[in-house]
Amino acid sequence: MTISDFDGYPLDGLTPTIKVLAKYIHETNKSPLPMCAVSALAGCTLATQGLIKVKWRDAPPSPVGMIFIVEALSGERKTANDQIALREHRVFDKRQSKFEADDAKEHARRKAVWDAKRRSLLRSIGQGAAKDADTKQLEDRLEDHDKLQPVQRRRPRMLISDITAPAVARHLRETYRYAGLVSDEGGVILSSGALSNPAMINSIWDSGDGVTDRMGRGRTEVYGASLTVYLQVQPGVLEQFLNRQGQLTHASGNSSRWLYTNPPSKQGTRFISPYVDPYLDTAESYHLRIRQLLAKYDCDEYPSQKIKEFSFSARRLLEWFSDAVEKELAEGGRFYFMRGAAAKAPENCARLAAIMHEFEGDAGEIGAPVVLGAIKIVAWHLNQYRTRFAPLTQMERDILDLEESIFKHHHRWMQTNGQVKGAELARYAPKRLRQVDKLLDIVLELAIQGRLQVWDESGGSWSVNLHYWIPNHAPAPRPEELEFGVRFLYHPQRERILRRVWQAKAAKGHPQDTNGKSWLWPGCELPRL
Repeated sequence: MTISDFDGYPLDGLTPTIKVLAKYIHETNKSPLPMCAVSALAGCTLATQGLIKVKWRDAPPSPVGMIFIVEALSGERKTANDQIALREHRVFDKRQSKFEADDAKEHARRKAVWDAKRRSLLRSIGQGAAKDADTKQLEDRLEDHDKLQPVQRRRPRMLISDITAPAVARHLRETYRYAGLVSDEGGVILSSGALSNPAMINSIWDSGDGVTDRMGRGRTEVYGASLTVYLQVQPGVLEQFLNRQGQLTHASGNSSRWLYTNPPSKQGTRFISPYVDPYLDTAESYHLRIRQLLAKYDCDEYPSQKIKEFSFSARRLLEWFSDAVEKELAEGGRFYFMRGAAAKAPENCARLAAIMHEFEGDAGEIGAPVVLGAIKIVAWHLNQYRTRFAPLTQMERDILDLEESIFKHHHRWMQTNGQVKGAELARYAPKRLRQVDKLLDIVLELAIQGRLQVWDESGGSWSVNLHYWIPNHAPAPRPEELEFGVRFLYHPQRERILRRVWQAKAAKGHPQDTNGKSWLWPGCELPRL
């Protein structure tokens, strides 16, 4: 099943430099835009998580590590996306690996000298003790010498993969306290057991502290760490993982921390354009900023972390979002069956705003515009999570199945610029939706969401314009008197259809109305600044 967007990915929620890279990846690889945006955001998070913490409530500052999960088919160019977004991270890690090898040689030399001196002191103390001589001075020298034991410099590594949960904790404790568990073949991570201890991952996500115990290796305690998880995984692999360990993943609240997406596939539509925008190749500004941030880790000590705080208006906006989500947690609310994920949304929003603010190099407090963008993005992922993991109404399931069918067959209607008779659309709809009157109700909901236009003709028939699925073709002439993408003048059920449109308007359950208002989900209007 492909999972539809609520209102398309909110590209305008990204800050300028991140948006440029997301568009660049999208135009270069023709991957679904949400995948490109997540790649860009993951790169920012990996570069900033060791440099900042965020504070927005009366609580200790939080790490800004994130968990990005992208479910996508093989062939969606996941690797190609990451080759662009994580280019500088891999260059950095490669350079650190070389330095680490040089450090190991130097450390071995210094350690050998230190060991030789220690053995000499111990021998002298032993000889003195055998003669019943005073060895206090030698013992003091040994104590001072032990304080000078050579320690190999800790070299940062941005990316780790193919690793178990205890090894993750050991890496954060012994190698470097900031890291990213990253893979464009997420099945490697899922099968390695890296997420087999969700309580530890949750604890590190919450506060930066975590504990893992393993027989034979003892207890590993992690303090002050930050871990970002970014996995791109094929649907069958994720399903297998959830069947095997899904109850633990959901029950522990680990999946509640995810920014999840499963965008519709672009395969079959990724045609090479003969026109190349000369202003498109501006991704270097993103890579330059990544290099600037990564350079702050290349030092003998851990970088000092700034505490990012919010302006008064930004904090009020976050509180509004928190309240808006809270309303939907009650029985009958939109997020009642996914209360864990919804409850974590404000925290994810605060972290994302801090990351984007720091990445743009902005000084001072985080402002309301950045928070507004973060709200749009987190709410979009929340809707994606709901579609994938929460029980849906029958109407929602029918909409998803019809959208999947349209995507599968949309090439048939390219010659008509996406204009399709209702009976023709029913012919290719899922079997249970082929009754034209039943299909019309599903089509109306898609029109209200802004994903197609529908109008009737004399005689009782109706047609649609699939402008969302066939954007590269000239749209059909916009019918007169269109409201919410709907016009019905002759249909026998005209009154019922218009009543549904009016209900949608009254409930404000559409993504955007004619006045340009935006909606995070049905009934939740996004404030204007």
